[in-house]
Amino acid sequence: MLPALILIFCSVFLLIYATTSTFVRDEATFSAMRRRRSGFLLWITPALTRVNLWIQNLLGPNNAIERTIRNQLRFVGSTYPLDAAELFAAQVLGVITLPTALALFFLGSAYFHIHEISARQAQLIVLIAAVACIVLPIMPIDSIVKRRRAEVLRNWPFLLDLMSIALSSGIGLQNALERVAGALPRGPLSEEIMRILNEIRLGSARAAALRAFADRAKLPVVSTSIELIIQSEELGTELSSMLAEQAHEFRQAAMMRVEKKALQAPVKMMLPMAVFIFPSILGILIGPVLISFFLSK
Repeated sequence: MLPALILIFCSVFLLIYATTSTFVRDEATFSAMRRRRSGFLLWITPALTRVNLWIQNLLGPNNAIERTIRNQLRFVGSTYPLDAAELFAAQVLGVITLPTALALFFLGSAYFHIHEISARQAQLIVLIAAVACIVLPIMPIDSIVKRRRAEVLRNWPFLLDLMSIALSSGIGLQNALERVAGALPRGPLSEEIMRILNEIRLGSARAAALRAFADRAKLPVVSTSIELIIQSEELGTELSSMLAEQAHEFRQAAMMRVEKKALQAPVKMMLPMAVFIFPSILGILIGPVLISFFLSK
């Protein structure tokens, strides 16, 4: 009983102290945060900042868990409202507060005989809540990355065509990237091109910035094109015609993927048709005959 009470006291103290703290209450910090988050996320921002400070004092500013989360967020872009340190802080804060609040509720209900629940069931619910606090903050990352990769893959042949046209006019690779970034529709691909240009302006090597983008995207199409651009730059070969040819090949491969999915559609429709549609049609056709047969007896 005593460890549970100590845990409850610590969690309540942590939540109250973190949310009422004047830490990061300055207007400049919150105006920057409002651009990415609102509502509940903005309300718990002081708590996340305070917990993040405690984690850094305890585990260090670049601990292994934070590096793992940061690696997952490499291709998320600016769509996710929390960075790696805040995600780790959200997991820690949730694990401390939510299971403790549930434990407090179960202890209070057992003490006042409001609702009877076994100790094993209560422990299972508290454990599920703790696991949910760890999984839920990072669960949307995979779906966001998958959607961004699909958009990059869809717009990649268009980018190669634009690069081919820009390079054939006689400008350099970096100037071509700048023009293409302005011509592309706003989305993940344009954000990644701007990130490549920013890294180059900050002093990164052009090949390193391009390979970093390919490593973030993890798409064979992108990796092939990036290696072609880097090798062409190193060897001094003509690049515009090769990019145009590669864009044509990628479009043909995309058409083949679409045709393959279209051919697979009838096979995938067989099971729902056999389970849901055919019984309804049989009921409509045979139902009146069966009713007439039984009523004629």
